[in-house]
Amino acid sequence: MSGAEGDPGVPAGQIHAEYRPDLRGGLIVLVDRIVVQTNSATPTTCSFYRGGVEDINLIEYTGSGDIDIADEFQPLYLPAASKLIAVWEGASAGAAGVARLQIRVARVSGGSY
Repeated sequence: MSGAEGDPGVPAGQIHAEYRPDLRGGLIVLVDRIVVQTNSATPTTCSFYRGGVEDINLIEYTGSGDIDIADEFQPLYLPAASKLIAVWEGASAGAAGVARLQIRVARVSGGSY
């Protein structure tokens, strides 16, 4: 997932990147590892949201969006119809951000998810 500061509809100083799995019913994505990186000339932070960019949807955060690695003890759960959005704050003009995900796809049986 990648994005750039200055992309249409993105506030100045922010970078947005989106991952939307193309999965069918009964499948989910488990995110085991995230690596974030930017080429920003200024320090950044990076937040990850499930579904939409609202405080209630925040599921992961790093105080160093310029280069950081998160190995999730408990994987981040991403339902098939959902999306994962990375938002870098404090990015310099024209900066680009990349988030690399290590994921597993799992089949859910029984219950309601």
